[in-house]
Amino acid sequence: PRLPSVNLDEAQFEQVLLNLGVNARDAMPQGGVIRISLIEVWHAADDPALPAWAAPGHWIRLTFTDEGRGIPPDKLDRIFEPFFT
Repeated sequence: PRLPSVNLDEAQFEQVLLNLGVNARDAMPQGGVIRISLIEVWHAADDPALPAWAAPGHWIRLTFTDEGRGIPPDKLDRIFEPFFT
């Protein structure tokens, strides 16, 4: 189905998708499947799934999954460090 338009920075969005794709590729050296989906969601003000920073209302949810091996637990606390690879 058609989704409503969203406001976003196209270059940043492209960079996010590219980074997710490269990471997924690297996590699947023997190959695998990448799934990208978009769905419209609606959150009421009292919805516990509504992030604290988000306003209630309609949102588009991007889900990106792969069949990769995942991140080792001992590295999870460092994944957002700018130069950690």
